[in-house]
Amino acid sequence: MASHAPPRSQRTVLALSPEFLSHNVQIIRNARSGQAAFAGLAAGFLTLQGLHGFVFYLATSALLSVFLTLRFGRRHDTITQYLPSPSAIWTLDVLGNLVSYMLFWTLGFGLVYIYE
Repeated sequence: MASHAPPRSQRTVLALSPEFLSHNVQIIRNARSGQAAFAGLAAGFLTLQGLHGFVFYLATSALLSVFLTLRFGRRHDTITQYLPSPSAIWTLDVLGNLVSYMLFWTLGFGLVYIYE
């Protein structure tokens, strides 16, 4: 039985550098940290409280994920060239930056509305 695999000379092997992958992950983490800080300040200035504030955080996080998806490329194989998994754009450090978001949320609210 004949195999339909391409000859060895036509196969391509994708070699991923761990240093470059960790660098790309660090870029996403930095972007998420900045997003959490600015979104928290905006939520505080807009007096978003309770569930509205958390929905605002999830919306800004999703917006950042859309921008990152457009930046890295929409195709599955393109994203896996730059990141460990395609879902990393959507899930990496979303919950980890929630505390930073709440800190800046409280700061923004306190600066504008408590010290009037």
